[in-house]
Amino acid sequence: EIPPGPTALSMSCQEQAASREPRALHVLACMGGEDPDGSEPSSEFSDVSISLKSSDSRSPASSSTSLPKFAQRSRHDNEEEETSDEGPCAEDEVSDTTEATMPDTEACTEEQGRGAARTSSGGAERQLSAPRKEQGWEAETEGAERALSVLSEDQQTISVALEGETPIFPRFNEQRYRFWRVLMPAPRSGGQIELYVDRMTGAVVVVKRMPRHRLLESPEAYHRANPGELEDLWQELVLTQRLGGPGPDQVPGVCPCHGAYLSRCGDTLLVSEYLPGGDLFDIASSFGEPGVSREHQAWPIVCSLLEAVLALHSRGVAHGDVSLENSLRHRSSSSRVMLVDFGMAVTGDLSHTTGIRGKPSYQAPEMHTEESYDARCADLFACGVAAYGLAIGGYPWSSTRPSMCLAFGYAWRHGLQAFLHRRRVTVGGAKASVASCLSPRYLHLLSVLLDFEPTRRFAIMSFNLRSRDEA
Repeated sequence: EIPPGPTALSMSCQEQAASREPRALHVLACMGGEDPDGSEPSSEFSDVSISLKSSDSRSPASSSTSLPKFAQRSRHDNEEEETSDEGPCAEDEVSDTTEATMPDTEACTEEQGRGAARTSSGGAERQLSAPRKEQGWEAETEGAERALSVLSEDQQTISVALEGETPIFPRFNEQRYRFWRVLMPAPRSGGQIELYVDRMTGAVVVVKRMPRHRLLESPEAYHRANPGELEDLWQELVLTQRLGGPGPDQVPGVCPCHGAYLSRCGDTLLVSEYLPGGDLFDIASSFGEPGVSREHQAWPIVCSLLEAVLALHSRGVAHGDVSLENSLRHRSSSSRVMLVDFGMAVTGDLSHTTGIRGKPSYQAPEMHTEESYDARCADLFACGVAAYGLAIGGYPWSSTRPSMCLAFGYAWRHGLQAFLHRRRVTVGGAKASVASCLSPRYLHLLSVLLDFEPTRRFAIMSFNLRSRDEA
């Protein structure tokens, strides 16, 4: 029962909301277009075209046709839209001539210092009907629940560290670190990302400046001033140091951290290693057309991302905002991934998490349909979206909120396999299904990570990620 008409999508680097710090491959839902078989357009999801174009896109008005309103709204307006009961299509109608833009080359190499994009929760959500279960799914995930015991060994280690007194940070050594330049603003934390040169080693470091008026004098004061805010700057300071700094709590796959310090003006400075290789968004934007070559490049990166996330889970921490923008390339290997930005992280009881975390395309659907969810399962779903982006060059859907995205609605109703066979991308000037561009191995990976049954995603632990470079 596949609708005959297409829903054309084009990819843009415009931020998913105007206030978000990192870039995002933004899916612009259009209602125009014509299928190659000549069928008429439809409001149902059917066919897509994806295009990536490199240009300076600091301003949302960089395309020849103005972007849809939802791509230009402020964070406050975006929250209001997400709590609305209206459908997504009324104001998303743009012509197929809308150009997709990407940041310039200099901007693409300077993403490692940025914080994560956030989407605040709010409003009553309409419930989705349960997706259809495919036969034999119990057998496919046999042993996955037993593997969860591996994740629970050290879960109390980090959570206990967050229950202590207010951290006291040493003074920033301005004699050792010489200011170089501002990399970019950090609106969510109220500060900015700066580059410094370590006079002692000659290395460049990234400094995330958190203003005193934003951080306040203690975690308690911060939480009182920001009730209901899921992004916790104090937690980011503690976790980044514990997970990325030298010591027994250091987790492989977390960007190395040199510590947090207090500046002369009272701002807190979080100092991390500078990774000039850029983030996975840069990689997804630079690969060629979907196919064997692109998948061969994407596979080891996806394996490294999964290893980092699973290592994090083994320490009792869920990232909460896994995305292409929050995953950086290590300087020693183009396929080694380092995670950054732990402001939305979850500690303690990961299996009963509340609150909507992450960017709209990456949010696990259970965030919108259940009272609580497993934060580890949500991280794995986000890894699946990132894996899709690396292999295809765009997002599978713009949002997983009920009734907000035709593409996700189609996948939910008909199943992921039907979605991947119906989804179209342009390869060699012709349209082809996503499923035809990927190997059975990669399709199986996506089917596990993007499974709408959250616990079935744990089957990824049975994958041999160490054999990432094998054909």
